Amino acid sequence: TYIFQRYRVVLEIRSGYRSSAEQAELFRTLPPGRANPPGKSNHEKGEALDYSGYSQEYNQHLAMFGLKLPFPGKEDWHIERVELSTVN
Repeated sequence: TYIFQRYRVVLEIRSGYRSSAEQAELFRTLPPGRANPPGKSNHEKGEALDYSGYSQEYNQHLAMFGLKLPFPGKEDWHIERVELSTVN
């Protein structure tokens, strides 16, 4: 809502929760480094989301909502809560 009110842009969630099987499929089919193996993704816990229409301009507002980019410059579409530790 904030991004829409400020920029008149609708952001869409592309991916939120993923099952272990879904994560395994992404790990198998995406280029190396684009998806974590099963058991190593916060998507499997419902603690991460990927969104479309991302930009540095929109991402600068994430902290206002307790969100962060855990992999800035690498995955600028992947968002997690600030207090969440990335699974390794």
